[in-house]
Amino acid sequence: MKKPVIELKNLKVAEFASEETTCYEATVYVDGKRFCIASNQGHGGESSHDPIRPRGGYKSGEEAGAARRELDADVHKIALRFNPNAVKSYDDVPKDREPFKLDDYDRHMAEEVVTTWNVFEYLVDEALTIALYSKDMKAAMSKKWIFLKTTGGDLYECKRAKGQNAETMLEVLRKVNPEAVLLNALPTAEALTVWRANG
Repeated sequence: MKKPVIELKNLKVAEFASEETTCYEATVYVDGKRFCIASNQGHGGESSHDPIRPRGGYKSGEEAGAARRELDADVHKIALRFNPNAVKSYDDVPKDREPFKLDDYDRHMAEEVVTTWNVFEYLVDEALTIALYSKDMKAAMSKKWIFLKTTGGDLYECKRAKGQNAETMLEVLRKVNPEAVLLNALPTAEALTVWRANG
């Protein structure tokens, strides 16, 4: 089964209110389609995930409750695509299995018995992390060349000269060191992997 692709759009971050966690609000997209609204108050609590309200809001509490139940059901399906061992609640954990311990968080979320909401929250948090790293990387690249002198080495930066393009800069770097890698010249996903590894 194909793993879900989770992305955040319309991301708004309140740095001044981010204390123990990132204070944000964003629209969660799953496989390219709008799915729900995620937010966090920034005080260290878990994020909230709410159905996307119809224009004009809900007509009744019953309609709001139905939207919440539909979101719960959809989250369960999405989480099972990432972790087939996920359960709706810890009451559903088989007696011969124990819930995960936090010694290897990523692996447990993908393989061990966890609730589907835990899995979904993990996926949204990962999407938030990627969005924040991507924003920082793009801001840095807009003014500087970001590069590795050697593959797997530390990141370096230098000011972008007016009129200089990525190909020209890469040629300059590789004259000094043939292994040099210019993040500005890489596809975004590859550059982001290197950026995160050195973050």
